[in-house]
Amino acid sequence: MKLRKLFAGVAAAATLLGGMAFGATAANAADTASITLSGKTVKGTVYTAYKIGSYDTASAKVEKDKLASVGVTTDQAWKTDAENVLGSTVTNTPEYKGYGDPLAYVAGTTGYYTNTPATLPNASATMESFVQSLAGKLDGKTAVDPSQTVANDNDKVVFSGLDEGLYLIVSKTDTEPATDAGSPLAIVGTQVTVNGTAYTKLGANNQTLGKAVVKPSTPQKPSKSASDLNPYVGATITYTLEGTVPAKANSFKFVDTPSAGLTVKLDTLKVNVQGETDPLANTEYTVDPASGDFNTSAAKPSFTIALNNATKYQGKHIVVKYNALVNKKANVNGTNNDVRFDNSNQTTTTTITPQLNTVTFTKKGVDADTNALKGVVFQIVADTNNATPLPDGTATEATSGDKGVVTFSGLPNGTYTITEKTPADGYLTTALPSFTVTVENGKVTNVTPTGVGAGLVTFENGYANIVVKNVKKITQLPLTGAAGTMLFTVVAVLLAGVAATVFAKSRFTKRALDA
Repeated sequence: MKLRKLFAGVAAAATLLGGMAFGATAANAADTASITLSGKTVKGTVYTAYKIGSYDTASAKVEKDKLASVGVTTDQAWKTDAENVLGSTVTNTPEYKGYGDPLAYVAGTTGYYTNTPATLPNASATMESFVQSLAGKLDGKTAVDPSQTVANDNDKVVFSGLDEGLYLIVSKTDTEPATDAGSPLAIVGTQVTVNGTAYTKLGANNQTLGKAVVKPSTPQKPSKSASDLNPYVGATITYTLEGTVPAKANSFKFVDTPSAGLTVKLDTLKVNVQGETDPLANTEYTVDPASGDFNTSAAKPSFTIALNNATKYQGKHIVVKYNALVNKKANVNGTNNDVRFDNSNQTTTTTITPQLNTVTFTKKGVDADTNALKGVVFQIVADTNNATPLPDGTATEATSGDKGVVTFSGLPNGTYTITEKTPADGYLTTALPSFTVTVENGKVTNVTPTGVGAGLVTFENGYANIVVKNVKKITQLPLTGAAGTMLFTVVAVLLAGVAATVFAKSRFTKRALDA
């Protein structure tokens, strides 16, 4: 887990303790205080509070009806750990003893979130380090019951019924094991009650007590969207990933995990900073794999997009776009595409519901079969140039029913050749109809009759009504298109045969007369 930081508006330990007084600790108000966390909270994050310090209200100073300062002492259960943490994170010598208390020392010397000049170098980082190290001492400590889980992104988190004092707030995701203590946020102080009056502001800067604004120092959850949530198999859609580089981030990486039903076209990937027209140069980020088509596998289930210099883009909103082909493995009940940030368990899932095309036409014959011809078998073959082959298990043969209707379903976008394979009894087998049909996003966009039986395929109302006929005699073929050409060819052959016969008979008669 990464350290999450509470920024402006947070009543951290140093806010409470800077310029404090010391002395015996007076009793704190019990069960009357609360702490509210707001801001960029993330669904599924579990926040837990630990009371680590108490107020010394006897030493509090109230000036002009405002709380100017108040003393604190570290609670006994935490005192040894706080002392040990100081030796490794704040100072190599126990100078806090001059203050009489480890929490008082940390606040008084860092001046964190106050106008008090810091007496330690890099005071903000020192306080952050102290909080982070103290959160590593949770074993055996008693937490506020219950912990609070964020139901929806940006929901407020409220700890109520608290004793007044200082609290260490830690967080983790709800997918992490219960034994994981969680990452530190900060030390947050509640209201302070002095002589019956509850104060929610402290010091000349009017720092707010009991409230904190969450701004993750590492990205927690990216957003993701698809240009079409109901695409047809064989279609290409655009995915958009978005996330803001945190103010203190040293790295920033999307981890994208598409389902097997998506073929990601990495060569189409572009990275933009929101608000800027031109995409970033490809030298500003690294995609792994770098190019080509990406299909998830057990060996490499994800691809990544990482900024090469995250510090350069701190606070910037990053937008990534790429195209993906919905391939034959797409699950029509829901095809997922997940994204998260590196080193985070907060995943965003975008689910598309792919669709497949259907081609329907009517088979008709002659005589009694003029309106419908039952029992005729057709086969369908996908064009080799289609972006997506037929999904495994797709029926490639269909038979006309009682009303002559033939249906091929489960077709990705593309072009197909449909040919009559087995005609009905008594029908011509030498001029079987065939046609190509193109389907795209639920519509037939083109029909082209082909072969000797081309004239047997007709359509009207665009391509809404496709009719495929068959005949019993060659003379019943339409005199148009290829079928008409065939008929004329047959007639020509017959005439040529007649001419040859006449010529032969003429030669025979002439030889007889000459004899």
